[in-house]
Amino acid sequence: MIPHLVQRKRKCQICGGKVNLVESLYNSNWNYYKRWFKCEDCSFLQSLIEPDLYEWLTNGSGGVGGIYELGYRQYRLARLLADTFNMDRILIHGAGYTNTLELLLKKKYNVYGCDLVKPTIDLEKKNLGEDRYFHIDNYPKEKFDAIVSVEVFEHLINPLGDTKELLSHLNDGGILCLSTDFLPEGRFIRDRDKYGKARCHVSYWNQKSMDKLAELCGVNIHYIKLHLPDPSPEDPPSMNYNYKKEYPNRLVALMYKDKSMGDKIKLLNDIKIPPHNTIDGITIDHAD
Repeated sequence: MIPHLVQRKRKCQICGGKVNLVESLYNSNWNYYKRWFKCEDCSFLQSLIEPDLYEWLTNGSGGVGGIYELGYRQYRLARLLADTFNMDRILIHGAGYTNTLELLLKKKYNVYGCDLVKPTIDLEKKNLGEDRYFHIDNYPKEKFDAIVSVEVFEHLINPLGDTKELLSHLNDGGILCLSTDFLPEGRFIRDRDKYGKARCHVSYWNQKSMDKLAELCGVNIHYIKLHLPDPSPEDPPSMNYNYKKEYPNRLVALMYKDKSMGDKIKLLNDIKIPPHNTIDGITIDHAD
């Protein structure tokens, strides 16, 4: 990860194409403009990187990660892959600090977690055991049948290299399953997008750029839709706007090496997430 500690050159981090400035979003907390550049060829959106960003994230300066809705998707997607494809060893990549892993382990799913935030890793090692949770620079030798990555790909400083790394830890016939915000037009909505202003968000996607990523990684890709519940009345108006207008659903991208898996994967239906607070009758929220 050390080579990531330099500012990105002004060329596309995916395909190397020319990029142009398309958005400057002011972050009042950090008193700077977050500048976003769009690739002319693959439409990938990237921001410039502060040299200390990786260290800032690793030390937990951004907080201990994990929210209930993140846990919802991790849980559902892990079970979908395990139950549909009879997959045993599953990694939750960028697992954060939810009780998703704990619930899956109680249901006898063979799941593991990894992250880069040291406080999160320390907590989860204590909760789940030394072998169940690890730093993203310290993958175990044994590979995984599936890797689930939810709300992580917008944080990738080196998306092409990081994706190749993830794929290298899959068994033959394995699946990398990821969910992130897809921006269909390759732009943020002016004056309101908190996600585009966040210091830790540096990469945004649409299907064109994700397809290019899969191509350069030498894998196949298929998409399904993940339908989220409507926001609760307690959610702020901006969140209601985000969900109902810009993000009516989240795409889930499934990358796989083995072409023989293609027909099975394409039989997957869209996934509907149930209302907030419970899954299978169990509350999903921050771990205590």
